[in-house]
Amino acid sequence: MAHRSREVQGLEALGATRGDHQQLRGYDFWVLGDPRRNEFCVLQATFPGAARTSFPSETARQQG
Repeated sequence: MAHRSREVQGLEALGATRGDHQQLRGYDFWVLGDPRRNEFCVLQATFPGAARTSFPSETARQQG
């Protein structure tokens, strides 16, 4: 958690704005915005299931 807080503070120093702090179902991450209002998240490197996420179009292509 401390490493993530330092990362968020560093991004804020570069112009990011802190948005929402999510703590649902055991996940803990920050949603931030860049100066152009694009949202992005800061989360732990071992975020459960993050590497297994696929987009619906990829799933359909694999099945088809």
